[in-house]
Amino acid sequence: MKSLHTIYHQFEHIADRWISDIDKYTDEQFLKKPDEHQWSIGQVYVHLIQSANSFHLKQIQLCAERKGKELSGGKKVPGRISFTLGMFPPVRIHVPPSPSYTPGQPADKNEVRRQLQELKQTMKDHLSKAERAPLLQKTEHPAFGYLNAREWFHLVLMHFRHHRRQQARVNTFLGVTL
Repeated sequence: MKSLHTIYHQFEHIADRWISDIDKYTDEQFLKKPDEHQWSIGQVYVHLIQSANSFHLKQIQLCAERKGKELSGGKKVPGRISFTLGMFPPVRIHVPPSPSYTPGQPADKNEVRRQLQELKQTMKDHLSKAERAPLLQKTEHPAFGYLNAREWFHLVLMHFRHHRRQQARVNTFLGVTL
């Protein structure tokens, strides 16, 4: 696995790209959905921010506080594949709509920009937590199995990269060129 500092710098770069892309959408485009079963680009942004803050970074904290399980191994096949590749396989992942998973529409683009800037700082703050956490201290991801703090940290980057493909599909629908 790459060093966590390298992963952080790659995350910072992709987060900056997501931030600069915000200005390429009109307010209407930011909220427009391709159809009732797909997300607007604004919802994709909300999903990235919420997933990192409410799930991934909390798992790093749990591992750092030794509140997970002490395991060697524990990844499921999709987790082994993704971490071997350093990315999610290029397939669409469809989760049925639900109030607990489907992101709401963002309040406005400036709020999303602010939240992404904050997330960059929060990731930086979690870097040392992930480095210090015991390698065998793990918490469970529903699809990937048990991950340690370093893997959870890397997962944020992989998740942001994965959604670039979704962004490209929504951009095609909107007629937006990045």
